[in-house]
Amino acid sequence: MKPTCVCVCSTILGFFLSVPAYAQIASVKATGRDAEVNIEKYKTNIKLVDEKLKAAGDMMHAQPPNYRQAIAILTEASQMAPDQDAVWYRLGVAYLGSANAQGDGAEKTRCYTEAYSDLKKAIDLSIQRKSQELQDISSKAPCNVEGVCTHVEHVKGGAISDNYKLAVYYSNLGDAAAKLGKSDEAIKDFQHSTQLDPADAGTYYFNEGIILRNAAKSMAERKQAAEAFDQAIAADPNKAADYYLKGEVLFGMATADSEGKVIPPPGAVEALQKYLQLEPNGPYADRAKSFLAALNTTDRTNKKE
Repeated sequence: MKPTCVCVCSTILGFFLSVPAYAQIASVKATGRDAEVNIEKYKTNIKLVDEKLKAAGDMMHAQPPNYRQAIAILTEASQMAPDQDAVWYRLGVAYLGSANAQGDGAEKTRCYTEAYSDLKKAIDLSIQRKSQELQDISSKAPCNVEGVCTHVEHVKGGAISDNYKLAVYYSNLGDAAAKLGKSDEAIKDFQHSTQLDPADAGTYYFNEGIILRNAAKSMAERKQAAEAFDQAIAADPNKAADYYLKGEVLFGMATADSEGKVIPPPGAVEALQKYLQLEPNGPYADRAKSFLAALNTTDRTNKKE
């Protein structure tokens, strides 16, 4: 039985709409009045870039989305603020969305290639910025004997951490890499996301499992995919799709005895039954039931314990 088509779906985060102008003001080189003028020009430029990011975001969330116009606006923004990772991230996401909406294979590949390039640039810029910030901090006076560090800026309530943003960047890069057939790199990207953002590890392990599942050609590779879904389940035990996909992968590893009876690998039946328990009428319910029927196992989800 042919596996169902499941795509890696990385999150498009609307809160990456603004560029933190304060982060780059220090790079404006001048003194006295010239410094003030340059900083004001920079702030004005960033404000215009923020407006473009918001306009592009609105177009990407419209029904139907207008990716072509969003890409045009974000390209302008990238020329105005080429040093801002948030701009390149949004441009990469726009190309991902455009690629998914394309019917022409060549144009789809072109958009995925552009997305990959822009997201990679966003990651590089983010890492460079963080490295520069750490250097700036190390060059300042150390904490005093009372433990007060005047150079430390506390994160305001509701602020998004750099690690979380970078995790999302890597997740989207993994999506683009997977679509371009770079499975090994995609897996590494999702693993980076997991390390940076353990709180959302379930999503990244799920994406890793999809990559391994779609690329699996051997029993060993199927086992790797099942293990990734196990990790996703451990991180988020209430996500039904993880159980179905684990069961589907394991079903593909089933063997038969001398009498032709199908022997499922350990955990296959339990995973499929758990999916039906969580989503008895879910999108994979019919296929889960057919797998269980092929294994001569009934659905126990409606039976009383």
